Amino acid sequence: MKTAVSIPDELFDEAEQLAERLNLNRSQLFVRALEEFVSREGEDPVTGKLNEIASEVETSGGVEATALGRHLVESGGWEW
Repeated sequence: MKTAVSIPDELFDEAEQLAERLNLNRSQLFVRALEEFVSREGEDPVTGKLNEIASEVETSGGVEATALGRHLVESGGWEW
């Protein structure tokens, strides 16, 4: 699909330079950028929060927290 967007001149120039450096045309660069943004920002809030909690548990080594989290997910106790 073709579309038109307005972006600041400086950002456009930076995008042009990046596209050239990556050997991409402008459309390819914008598609990649948008895909990355949507994949990062587009996840639903519940999944995002669960991923955040899982990351914290993994780094803290919380075995009990991991077991509790698994129990909540398996029992459906995390649902609204």
